[in-house]
Amino acid sequence: MHDTVSPTALLQSGVSPDLAQALRAIGEETVDGAPRFPAAACGQLARLVACRSYSPTLLELCHLVVVADAAGDWQQAFWGSGPVRADRFRALAAAAAARGRQLPRITAEAHAARIAYADGLFSVSLPRAPLLAALLELMVSTIGFVAVDDALAPLLAAPRAAAAGEAANALSRALYDHLRDHLPTAQVQRKLTALTAFLDQGGGAIDDATVLAFWLEASANPGAGDFRTFAAVVRAFVNLWRAVDLARGRQAVDAPLPLENPGEVVETLLAGEDESPLAALAAPPAAAVKFLNGREIADLEPVVEAGAAAADLPLSLLRCEVFGRQQNRLVEATRRRLDGRAMGAAIDAGPEDTYAARRAVLDRLLAHLERVLRAAYHVLARGRRTGTGRDGGAEAEECARAFGGLSRRGFGEAESRDTAVVAGFAAAVDPLLQIRARLAGHARRLDGLVPPAGDWQRQFDADRALFLTQFHLLYGGNA
Repeated sequence: MHDTVSPTALLQSGVSPDLAQALRAIGEETVDGAPRFPAAACGQLARLVACRSYSPTLLELCHLVVVADAAGDWQQAFWGSGPVRADRFRALAAAAAARGRQLPRITAEAHAARIAYADGLFSVSLPRAPLLAALLELMVSTIGFVAVDDALAPLLAAPRAAAAGEAANALSRALYDHLRDHLPTAQVQRKLTALTAFLDQGGGAIDDATVLAFWLEASANPGAGDFRTFAAVVRAFVNLWRAVDLARGRQAVDAPLPLENPGEVVETLLAGEDESPLAALAAPPAAAVKFLNGREIADLEPVVEAGAAAADLPLSLLRCEVFGRQQNRLVEATRRRLDGRAMGAAIDAGPEDTYAARRAVLDRLLAHLERVLRAAYHVLARGRRTGTGRDGGAEAEECARAFGGLSRRGFGEAESRDTAVVAGFAAAVDPLLQIRARLAGHARRLDGLVPPAGDWQRQFDADRALFLTQFHLLYGGNA
């Protein structure tokens, strides 16, 4: 079970180093020994930017610039001496009101500055003025003062409500373009919001029960996002698990916001692990030897790529292998426009495998990994005595038999003496050990779910009824 952190914390963990530095600089800036901006305003600014929810605030900022300009010099108002506090802008609103301009007419109140334009009214919250000023500071430090000034110039030349909206839109577009390389994508943010909102409702644990409950709810909801297939939901939760793990690790050491790469934490919602032992086997020099065939790789991938998350989601991975594969076939059937009766029959036929059969696949994979590891030891230890006696001992004989029993690329007696092939065996040992460890741990977790170990029929029958009912809901047929 893996407890989550807040969506905002995850999103803030995903900002780029440059953007994080800009945010930090605003928070650390001082005037006469005091912080220039209140800490609360800086925190709000980081959330606005990380969540891409800055557009309404930019509109409010543009109206506040109109108030400051009506009072005299808007640049002096924002960058003048002293800390930026709401009282400064209350005084500016009062000064603008006292000047009695015909339009826009400013009215100063205790907590707001009201602006009457020829084409509409707007009210600026004065307690939010420090946040608005901090947002302006960020705009200047990211897109530059010239771009900000160019966007505001038409508004200040002819203040109107429509002109304020146009200025805000121009600033929003400029900031959005800048943030493309500094924030996770909007798609990632929508996924994160959906997942964490569901977790908040259910206690915040990433486990098998949560994954299944989320899929049952989200798969039948077209507005929920890309969560129609169970496999997509499992991938999303595995990657969220990683994102949470990264974010918690950063919080534990009180690390600053930036990571080494833009969007590192949150982008794991789509990307997966940076380094995979399966990828290491497919890359030189290990690729010189065929340790795994295509079917073995396909069977290993779900568990291996899940990494440490597999410990909290063992049943989800098993369900994905069995019912996720059936759903893939149903998706393909919808593309072929199968009629309702045929689709119903395809659903009711159920999956090709049972849980017990998939568990047996794990045992076969573990046995194969043991063989290729022994074969690797044979190749690498050749020419050296590794035990007692002329043959190097019983262990060496076992390794030699394992090597002789494999007839794949790199395992021939002659080719295995090639320098490149020997290098491939050497490079593969560590990834093979990682894969074996992950697979063995997953098998143990699965066996711990069902008493007695290996008695999967009851769990399979219950899940079969549940998944097939949902498939009928999603794909029609004779539900």
